[in-house]
Amino acid sequence: MDNRIGNKHINFHPLFSKRNSMLVLTGVWIIIQGFIFFQHGIQKEGEALRFIREASNLENHGHFSSPVYFLYFIETLLILISQKIATGYFFVIAVQLALNFFALYVFYKFLYERNGNVAAFLLSLLLIICTPYQLYNSFLYTESIFFSLSLIYSILLLQTERLSTQRIFGIIVFLILLCITRPTGLFFAFATFIYLFVRT
Repeated sequence: MDNRIGNKHINFHPLFSKRNSMLVLTGVWIIIQGFIFFQHGIQKEGEALRFIREASNLENHGHFSSPVYFLYFIETLLILISQKIATGYFFVIAVQLALNFFALYVFYKFLYERNGNVAAFLLSLLLIICTPYQLYNSFLYTESIFFSLSLIYSILLLQTERLSTQRIFGIIVFLILLCITRPTGLFFAFATFIYLFVRT
């Protein structure tokens, strides 16, 4: 494992390599997600009922009951797909978990490149054991996907040194995804403009 002071590396025992650290984080992540799932199961009540209803509206009538649900499109679409392939909403949970783990990996990799393995490992571990954050992975709510996309998008912005065509395209795609996942994604648009204006 290595840590960084300025541009210098402090080398630790090879047991604590980047690969081994990620293996440990993956193991802890699996344990936490398993514990949450077996304790709570798939949560289909509360806010989830709206998305289940709108998925049925989309399937049976070809439209939402209100245009506002376009701002919840991602979760509703996943529920609709899950209903069509008859997986009992396990498809939705699988997508949420996969995106959550990918966001964790992006988070760890970003911290590793900036601060070294010690900080990356410890902060990623804190993210994993933050149960209020992880709990939404078992809910048919928008929070799980929105949190994961927000984390990935924030790191994308922090890594933006210059506005190439490819980077602008990536930013626009992420902003659209955030906006059709949850209405609060709209706040990212103005915040992004301010951040990039100051940064560039």
